[in-house]
Formats: sequence, structure tokens, C-alpha cells
Amino acid sequence: MDIGLKGTAPAGALGARGYAFTLTWRPGRVGLTMQDAQGLSTALAAVARTRHPAVQAKHGKKPRPNPSTTGGRVIVIVQTFGSGTPLDAATRNDFCTYARSVIVSFPSIKDIVIGNEANDTLFWRPQYNPDGSSAAPAAYEALLARCYDVLHAFRPGINVGAPGTSPAGNDNPGAYSNISHSPTTFIRDMAAAYRASGRTRPIFDTVVHHPYGVISAERPYMAHADTRWISEGDWYRLVRLYKTAFANTSQSVPGRCLRRGHCASIWYLETGFQTTTRPGASLYYNFENVNTIPDLARLQNAGSSPATTPAPDQATQIRYALRLAYCQPYVGAIFNFLIRDDPNLLGYQSGVLWADWTPKASYSAVKRVVANVNSGHVSCKRPRAPKAAAALSAPGKVSLSWKAASSPIGVSGYSVYRNGRLLGTTPGLRYDDTRVVSGGKYSYRVRAYDAAGKRSSPSRRAAIVVP
Repeated sequence: MDIGLKGTAPAGALGARGYAFTLTWRPGRVGLTMQDAQGLSTALAAVARTRHPAVQAKHGKKPRPNPSTTGGRVIVIVQTFGSGTPLDAATRNDFCTYARSVIVSFPSIKDIVIGNEANDTLFWRPQYNPDGSSAAPAAYEALLARCYDVLHAFRPGINVGAPGTSPAGNDNPGAYSNISHSPTTFIRDMAAAYRASGRTRPIFDTVVHHPYGVISAERPYMAHADTRWISEGDWYRLVRLYKTAFANTSQSVPGRCLRRGHCASIWYLETGFQTTTRPGASLYYNFENVNTIPDLARLQNAGSSPATTPAPDQATQIRYALRLAYCQPYVGAIFNFLIRDDPNLLGYQSGVLWADWTPKASYSAVKRVVANVNSGHVSCKRPRAPKAAAALSAPGKVSLSWKAASSPIGVSGYSVYRNGRLLGTTPGLRYDDTRVVSGGKYSYRVRAYDAAGKRSSPSRRAAIVVP
């Protein structure tokens, strides 16, 4: 959970085991300000007093006894903002000295994230050089390399997280607004800068990403055709991207361990689903700028829900997001941003508490799924097969349709096979094959797949002769 100072107790009551605290570096700072230190000290003390159930083993292992415990893991994010970015050796050293002061002052902090959404112009400028060439990924890589060395020199066991990428970007240096890099481009260019530097040490220990969906009603298990977007349902793309970008280097990535006893994991350090505010809620101000969903709907979708259907409410969204993250290989953490709504409607209303700190109707549902995750009571079984596959033919086309498969973590899409060979994929429940010839005999099967890398058994065979 991303916390404010008052957020630790309600987050702990939900069962949260991790708490994120953000500090903003300003040019010229080489150590914590009094306000920074006081805020972090207060947060650490609050976390230490927070009671919650113990975390259990992942992926189907037998749960251990679950006594109540106190404390939790505090992750500190040291971010830049706007044009206040370290772009030369001197300012990079200042930033990393500031980051080191966090773990010098607070020995209990074991995790520190360098930067926040550096692929977005809001947090890192410039994104591009005057000639339109990419600037931010290489500049960020230089900062990350310096901080990795500074932090590990002081505490070899520190966990350095990066790059905290936002889920999307336009890759357009001439964009009217939000000049940015997509996470795909940013990570590739960051890795290219790493290779070009000739560095033989890592630059991060944990991959950090923010897998928001396009809208709050988009299912967490939705996979995107647009490679510029990486949400939770695009887990396979994120893993493949890091493996390819850092292949044959000294950097550990998810699924490829280079250091004994350490494998890079993935932390979803921000995600969330914005809810509609209550009528007459006086604590909120300004005007809502995004589409929202109810915190808990009276009428919910029944049965299997294809990834292309809108979700009914926040409770359903968080339930699937947490279960999916639990089942995805290499994923070690997922954080809901925020614990309490921002009263400014231009901000995030994705908390499980209203702006006045009272629980939303989704609170109990979230608490139950957190308890299930912490106790290991989450099914990661592969999807069930689609119930049937039927085909209609016309000259030059075969139209296939089937009934939705089901999965405890959501079905991301379907693979269509013709005569035993993969023909294509779709998130929906139909597929048109236009690569057929008159008189041709074809046999089709459909398999469901999820965003944790599992596939169902094939559907019933549909055989057809094209007229």
C-alpha cells in the first residue's frame, strides 16, 4: 500500500505487508531535510506498531500457522520532478548522496527505489534532445548506475528498485502534451545505454513497474495489442522485454539469475482503480477527469467475464489484480495506490477508504482477498477449456465462435489453431479466418490462456469444408 502518515493502521488492518513512502529530491540537496527525516521517522514508527497477519508462502505451498505480528516492509522511493533532474556527474552524485542518507539515517530500510516514472515528462525532463533523439533513458541509466554503486558500497545487501516505469507513453518528441517514452522504448534504450557504458556490474536488483490499465473498468488480465502499453495483463511482454534488452549482460532480470542467491523479481509498486465519489461528498473538490467505477456494484457480472468486458466495480478489480499478481511468476509484490482517496478529483480516487478515512463498500472484499493471498489460499490452476467451438463458412471466410472459458485469475484471450497449427489470438469469443480456399477442409480448435503463462486444454474440434 502507498501510505500517508495516517495510512499505516488501516493498511495494516487490511493485511498489507509493504508500505511505500515517497521523497522528492531537489537540486542541491545532499541529505534529508528535517521535514523528510521527521516524516519518514513517523511513518516507520507507525508501521512498527501496525498489527497484521504474517505472510505465507506463495504458489500453492502449504500455509504455515498465521499468528498476528507487528511491523512491515517500508519501501522508500526517491523521485525527481519535472526539470529538477540530475543530468551531469555532479548532480547525479548529489542525488545519490541524498538517497544514501536515507539508509544511513534509517538502518531498518532495506529497499530503495531510484526515480519514479522517469519515462514521463512530469517526473523527468527532458525526455528528448532538441533534435528529437531520445534523452531520458540514457540519462536515467547513468543516475541509476551511480546510485547502485553508492548504495551498495554503504550497505551491500540493500535492494535497489528501478525504473518505476509508467504503463504507457507516446514515443513522440513533438507531442502536444505528455511528451514521454513508452515503457517498451524506455527499457530498451536504458539497456542500450547500459551496454554502451561497458559496465560489468548490475544497475538494479528489483524491476519496478506501474501496471495501470487504460481505464479503471479495464480488467487487470486484459492483454494489449499496442506494444506501447504494459499493464498487469501484459506480464509476458514485460518479462520478455527485460530478457531481450539485457541479454548477455551482467544484469539479472526476471527469469534469468546471474548472482548466486539472487534473482530479480518484479514489483508492481503502483496500480489502482478509481471509484465514483458518493453523491454530496463535501470533502472532494474540482472535477473528475477520468472514467470511474463504483466501489461495489449491486448487480455484478455473473460467470466468466471476457477480458474485453468492463468490470463492475473496484472490489472485483482489486480481487483479480491481487490474485493474478500472486500467480504470475517472478512477481514479488503489488501495491494499491492509494490507501485513501485524494480529495482533489484531479488526483486519484483509487483508495479503499473515502477521503474522510471511512471504508468504502469494497473494503471488506479487499480484506478477504488479501487474507487469501497472505495465507496461500489462491488457485493458480490453468484456465478451463472453452466449452464449445462452432464454425460457419462463406466463400473465402470461416467464422468461429465459442463460449467463454473460466479461470480464477481471469482469461486474457484465446489461441485459435487450424489443422493443428496456431492461426492467431483474440481477446474475444470469435475469430474470422479469411485465409481459406474454396473446397478446403479445415479443423479448428481453441485454447484459453491467462496472464500468468498458463493455457487450457483445447476445445472440441470444429471441422468444416469451405464452399
